[in-house]
Amino acid sequence: MTVSVRFVGSSDSFGSGGRFQTYILVDGPASRVAIDFGASPLIALAQQVIDPNSIDAGDLVRSNL
Repeated sequence: MTVSVRFVGSSDSFGSGGRFQTYILVDGPASRVAIDFGASPLIALAQQVIDPNSIDAGDLVRSNL
């Protein structure tokens, strides 16, 4: 069984440095899960050519402002 973890974003609450807010994508053998995504996930996904409709589940978290 192979699982891959991709950090689509890795910045602070404001997306400093053009890195987008924290956003983690986990690909398992049967599903794709998004973890800890903030306000800019669609832009970050588009930049890495990831179809948002390919995500099976997501974990929404609050912003730490």
